[in-house]
Amino acid sequence: MIDYRRMRGSAGLADLQNWTRFDLSGSQAGDALDAVVGCNVRDLFEGRAANTLIPSPTGGVDAVVWVVALEDGFRIVAEPADHEAIRTALVESASGRDAVLRDIGERTFALALVGPDFMLDLVGYGLFAVIALIQWQRRRRSATGITS
Repeated sequence: MIDYRRMRGSAGLADLQNWTRFDLSGSQAGDALDAVVGCNVRDLFEGRAANTLIPSPTGGVDAVVWVVALEDGFRIVAEPADHEAIRTALVESASGRDAVLRDIGERTFALALVGPDFMLDLVGYGLFAVIALIQWQRRRRSATGITS
């Protein structure tokens, strides 16, 4: 409960490792994603994100997602319970388009800096995140035998 209050009142670093993560790339990735989500993904530029919905055919909501514009496509991040609904919607939308969907949940990790004062803590947490990323890459290279 203390961590929750700290994030609500100040800032905190949240581990989102178990969250759903997909990358959608290709020359028609924007079209495929735009056909599925409630926001206009063409308004996003590299590094920007939007919180949006994947509406259901019956008028409800299948999933709430974060869409992040990447240099060569988009990253979709959402709660773990929505994994299958998101995958199904994106596979259907990418079909017949120059768009490739990749489930990157097992190959990546996710951290979020949240709270009203997160900008004040960004430098300290950012350094922590960079150190964690370097340590993770070293462990992964060591486990797979990669030397460079």
